[in-house]
Amino acid sequence: LLGSVVLVLWQKSGVQARIDNSRLLLEQLVDHDFAEAGRGEFQWLIASYQLTCLQVVESSGTQHSFPVGCDKEDRLNRMLAETVQTSLRQTAFSGRSWAGVGPSPDFFHLTTPARVSGGAVGLTMSLMPVYEDVAKGRRVALAYLLINVVILTTIGFFRMVSLVIRPIDQLVQRADSLDDDMGYLFRSGGNHGEFGRLSLSLNQMLSRIDGDRRELEKTVESLRAANEELQKNRREMVRAEKLASVGRLSAGLAHEIGNPLGIVQGYLELLAKPDLDEKERREYSKRAVSELSRVNGLIRQLLDFSRKSTDTELKEVAVHPLLTEVVDVVRLKEKTSRINFQVDLGAEYDAVMADEDGLRQVFLNCLLNSVDALEEKGEGTPRIDVRSRNESGVDSGAVLVLEVKDNGPGVSAGHRDNVFDPFFTTKEPGKGTGLGLAVSYSIIEKIGGRIEMESPPGRGASVVITVPVVEGQSDRGSELIM
Repeated sequence: LLGSVVLVLWQKSGVQARIDNSRLLLEQLVDHDFAEAGRGEFQWLIASYQLTCLQVVESSGTQHSFPVGCDKEDRLNRMLAETVQTSLRQTAFSGRSWAGVGPSPDFFHLTTPARVSGGAVGLTMSLMPVYEDVAKGRRVALAYLLINVVILTTIGFFRMVSLVIRPIDQLVQRADSLDDDMGYLFRSGGNHGEFGRLSLSLNQMLSRIDGDRRELEKTVESLRAANEELQKNRREMVRAEKLASVGRLSAGLAHEIGNPLGIVQGYLELLAKPDLDEKERREYSKRAVSELSRVNGLIRQLLDFSRKSTDTELKEVAVHPLLTEVVDVVRLKEKTSRINFQVDLGAEYDAVMADEDGLRQVFLNCLLNSVDALEEKGEGTPRIDVRSRNESGVDSGAVLVLEVKDNGPGVSAGHRDNVFDPFFTTKEPGKGTGLGLAVSYSIIEKIGGRIEMESPPGRGASVVITVPVVEGQSDRGSELIM
């Protein structure tokens, strides 16, 4: 900056000095008789003062120019005419180039009244000699600037390293080597300036972080324990609801088991008669074994429903056979004999990733709820519809939609939002735990599906279960639906 200011002032001073010298020359020429002067005398003036043009205008209108032909300069001619009329000195600049420091004029023009001839004298002079001198100094100034930049940059770099980079590196190294039991690693004190205060702030921050970390560990541990307790309670809740469902099936199964047992007893009594031939004995034995196999199958179904659930990995399950099996079991209940079951499993893709035992319990809960609801139905034939279909999923692929619908009294609008809450039931005390749909909601949610209750006024109630089909079938099902 200092070098630039010096160059500008140098150029300005040189221009002004050249103008002053030229004005002194004009002062010497105002009393000169140009009519009597020889041309050689003016040639000497032009060469000595490096004039571009010297012009004289007499009061008679006669004009002299040295060298000959420079009177074509319109700017100087106009200035001479104004000086003759006003008898005032004129100064002007013309041209513009970057020869000096920044954009600068190339020429200056001076005029002054002539006392002898009554006219005016003017000259034009180039400023290039001044710019050439400044250009020589400009090279010196640039070299000076370069030296200053190198020196100041070097000094600034080492000061930056000493004041900023080295302390930051030390802070980073200490931060990287931080251990839980190392205490405060950042030195602080009044003699370390801003970085001393920064170290103190970092020590305080580390102290707070350490306290927060310990609190977070306690919170995580308490959440882990709470989650384990929650999972335990959830398993117990599922187990309790399953046992309650099995208990509700026991009456129907007892009736179904009693009939084949009576038949077996009759065949055994027949086999005890001594007058039976071998053919009849084999036939009665075969029928008795068949009835016992029927009893064994019923007991096996009951055991399948009542066995304890475990947190097993999800596996591919075919829903249609499982749902058909559950419907057959529910039909065994004595009070379902008057109910018309309509099963329409129209979904092409029914394989889902799920826990088979969990799905069995969900279907059983939904069907038993419909059976209980139909006990209140007066006129008309009680009916339960079980349907399945494939639909396009919200994000991609296909889903399996299962619907269990009855034509019972339905669910009131005030209770519809609470049917999936644990222990919520509209049944009389002792006839329901209020856990069936809550457990079903938990099981379906675990496999990535959803379960909803729909109950239009006066049109019964339906439970709609939506679960994603397995990956390969999801892609094919999506294409089929589109």
